Amino acid sequence: MRKLVRLGLVMAIVSGAGDAGSADLESGPPVNAKLACLDLVKCAGNKDDGRTVGEEFCHHRLINERRAIVIYAHSVDDNLAALIKKIDAMIAINRNTQLASYVALVGDNADPLNEYAEKAKHLIENTRATRVSVVIPGKKKNGWDALKLNKDAALTVLIMTDAKVQVSHALAPGKLNPNTISAIVADAVKELKLVSPESTSGSS
Repeated sequence: MRKLVRLGLVMAIVSGAGDAGSADLESGPPVNAKLACLDLVKCAGNKDDGRTVGEEFCHHRLINERRAIVIYAHSVDDNLAALIKKIDAMIAINRNTQLASYVALVGDNADPLNEYAEKAKHLIENTRATRVSVVIPGKKKNGWDALKLNKDAALTVLIMTDAKVQVSHALAPGKLNPNTISAIVADAVKELKLVSPESTSGSS
């Protein structure tokens, strides 16, 4: 049985899904919406993203003028870790596209910053992902109300180009599994014109 970990407001970069959403569940900005500045603080992950741990910045510094897969998660389990691994592999084999990803773990309880940082650190350690940034909301919380995340969605996944939403999916608790992970990857490959990690082996 997978262990489910409830998180405080924490974030990380990832991909969107085709079959992965719940038909009657909506979360996040609509397709074609362009995200305004969203305050983040880096906790862990990608050492080459130009941000340092503890630094507060606008998310445009990570995804602006780039293809991006972004995940906002209310909870974390083994399937989320598996999705992060897939995205990390996708970034590796699509180096020339400047694909970016951050994971946002957005829980119901406002845990202290040091607890966010520990959860982010463990997530990266467990996945061994090196190309995904893990962040939490900045102190000013700029942009967060406009994001309109649905608390009933365990995950909100955005596939974007230049901070503009191309595909948006909301996943109810328990809906992330190997099948929906494959659907998310396929959707990202199609919308962002990427090489699929399923089509290669031994990528790093």
